[in-house]
Amino acid sequence: MTDAAECEFGFIQTLPKSEAKKVRTAVDVLAEWREATKKHGCLVPSPLAAKILNISRQRLHVYIQDGRLSTIVVEGHIYVIEKSLLDLANTDRKAGRPFRMPGVLARAGAIASWLEEETSK
Repeated sequence: MTDAAECEFGFIQTLPKSEAKKVRTAVDVLAEWREATKKHGCLVPSPLAAKILNISRQRLHVYIQDGRLSTIVVEGHIYVIEKSLLDLANTDRKAGRPFRMPGVLARAGAIASWLEEETSK
């Protein structure tokens, strides 16, 4: 715990040890949060970020793993940095499944050969 926490919350010294530890832990978490917001700006919880982008949480985690979104972890919770969220939201993204060329070409070849057989009869 920081000395500043004891200065700000003088009542901590009068609490039982277990309760004082809870308050100290909460103060430390708030200090960590304050530090993260000073450094990175606004932080958005990952479920809210997925809703803003209109994607699933799983897709959001793929974007995080790919490095397309910057995140920070505070107390085990993932927060997306607002700037990276806005950058991704402003990019054009294709919807749907990726286009598969080999399968399409194989079907097109099968259709072309079937058409040749039918027209030659």
